[in-house]
Amino acid sequence: MDDEELDELEQQEEHSGKKPKKLHILRSTFAMLTTIALVAAGLLAFIYRDYLTEDGLRSIFSRDEATDSGGEPFTYENGSNQTFALAGDGLAVASGSGIQLLDQNGIEIFSRVTSMENPAVSASRSLALFYDVGGTICVAAGFDGEWRHIDAGKGIISASVNASGYFTVISEESGSRGLVHVYDSQCRELYRWYAGTGWPVKAIISPDNRRLAVLCVTDEGSAIVLFRLDSEEEQARIEYPGKLLFDMCFISSERLCAIGEDVVCFSGTDGTEVSRYDFAGQHLISYDLGGSGFAALYVSPYRTGGGTLLTLDADGNVLGSTEPEGEISSLSASGRQLLAVTAGGLSLYSQDLKLQQADEALITAKSALLRPKGDVLLLSSYFAQLYNF
Repeated sequence: MDDEELDELEQQEEHSGKKPKKLHILRSTFAMLTTIALVAAGLLAFIYRDYLTEDGLRSIFSRDEATDSGGEPFTYENGSNQTFALAGDGLAVASGSGIQLLDQNGIEIFSRVTSMENPAVSASRSLALFYDVGGTICVAAGFDGEWRHIDAGKGIISASVNASGYFTVISEESGSRGLVHVYDSQCRELYRWYAGTGWPVKAIISPDNRRLAVLCVTDEGSAIVLFRLDSEEEQARIEYPGKLLFDMCFISSERLCAIGEDVVCFSGTDGTEVSRYDFAGQHLISYDLGGSGFAALYVSPYRTGGGTLLTLDADGNVLGSTEPEGEISSLSASGRQLLAVTAGGLSLYSQDLKLQQADEALITAKSALLRPKGDVLLLSSYFAQLYNF
């Protein structure tokens, strides 16, 4: 977002009776950390590789027979580089031309027209974060209609929100390898960490809102650094030499799961490494860490074509494994279920990959989201159609 858009946001906040919160950055030079930019660009290119083209989420729907629709379509503005996130049973949409938050019935709660080169969104049941990777502004919007803009000061690497609305923003920072900001659900800044021995790429808050975990790329590989939000001291560090990890979640209240191009790593919040699942020799095609107590992976020996779908529990044990017919184009986990989209339709699995429901003829879609209530949002460029098995 540029200065004109920031001014417009501030004017809109003033008109709505909400005063923008100014964050004061301790160090204020304009030097960019080239290494952070390169690392972040590479990681984000992989993470969002299916969404970084205008056609990436241009789903093609076949409606030769009546669908078992759950209601009217969710409509939203089309724009380049669209990306989506479930926000409870609602939907958060970010694109090169705007941001929107829709409730569970598709009613627009919040929207702004803006210009972003690399739009990104992270959402939970109560809050959605919209930001431009490399930009300086993060917009936090809630289902109560209130919103704030957070000025990170320098280029944003990533942002993440937990179930209760606590969130992190990672930005570039002169004199360090990156700066992690922590906010509560009211957008009050609680904590800052200046990285010194690694470039932070993902930061997450524990379900109890007491701990911060930061995934860093280091000179030797990767590391997870753990903090308590009531202490400035580093509580634990887990090193992964030779491994490039790019995403992470709290798979349970006391267990972390981090994923890389050839490995999934599980660790305790006390800094102990629990286990690893190595799939070296295969390509990670897709994954989802949004399930309750499990991680879902789709790996293949080839860049395209069929592969193996598997799920892992919080200890790194294989819960289930299957080789679906056709290539999986999209995965979405919610609760203890997993939705897979292939050229042949939709398949709904339990967490141990027992097939529960399938529709092999209704649609052809490149992306779909499984909502907590159990129905599905089928995504196109202009609308999301509700579907019930």
